[in-house]
Amino acid sequence: MKHWVIAARAAAAIGVGLAAPSAGAQETAPVGPPAVSAPGQVFRDCAAICPEMVVVPAGGFMMGSTLSSDSIPVHRVTLAKPFAVGRFEVTFAEWDACVADAGCIAAIDPDAPAPKKAAPLPKRDRYPVDNISWNDAQQYLAWLSAKAGVPYRLLSEAEWEYAARAGTTTPFNTGDVIALDDANFSRAPIFKTGTPALIRDQRNVPALPPGSFPVGSFAPNGFGLYDMHGNVAEWVQDCFNRNYKGAPTNGAAWTAGECKRRQQRGGFFDSLPNAIRSDRRANGNVDYYNSRHGFRVARDL
Repeated sequence: MKHWVIAARAAAAIGVGLAAPSAGAQETAPVGPPAVSAPGQVFRDCAAICPEMVVVPAGGFMMGSTLSSDSIPVHRVTLAKPFAVGRFEVTFAEWDACVADAGCIAAIDPDAPAPKKAAPLPKRDRYPVDNISWNDAQQYLAWLSAKAGVPYRLLSEAEWEYAARAGTTTPFNTGDVIALDDANFSRAPIFKTGTPALIRDQRNVPALPPGSFPVGSFAPNGFGLYDMHGNVAEWVQDCFNRNYKGAPTNGAAWTAGECKRRQQRGGFFDSLPNAIRSDRRANGNVDYYNSRHGFRVARDL
């Protein structure tokens, strides 16, 4: 089944008030960290409110790309230990649990365009939370860490790119090109992404409204992670640096640089393909948020 068909069914289900299908929706992740850090193992640290986590293996990769001036020099990064990454982007249901418990303060972007038909609040749970600043993400991480009893954090840029690539060396974890049934990004009928050009026939573009899709609407990458390309841009821990000159090579977050700005990765729902490559970087002020900004959690094992 085409992945955009899954997304269409998910969106349709939400529109009529049914439970939206999502990858892993029928699964029950074991509660508590895995006894053995087996790559691909799924777990939760606590029932209900804790995000599902996936064990990502240790390894090395070449970080960056010559396709962007801010992604050079290309350099080898070695991650010596496995770590856990959120299987999905943090959802509204997970964020709302923090707000209800007074751990997070909800934010609404006054400049965000109003959707043509907003989903009623009870039906938004499986969508990725948006309008999140880097500072907002830190509130959630502190609250979640207290609830779960283990420290949660954002991924470093290196961890994020390693997790997004999932062993690939191509611009996308789908290869040299990415299609509209692989991820949620701009559904313009014709666009280019590096070499070769990817041209879509308008007849094959799914007729879905613009905006984020429920998490897990598309197939996972090779590490079992969903929506690493598109949907919402994901904050990472690193301070802003214009390129990788002097960047850590051990996978750690880069805590030197312009730290009032932080990095984002993955692009968002109306990004063109060039902006959702595994190597592509973006950044923003720590207190800036809009309808395209979300995040994903991580923790050490």
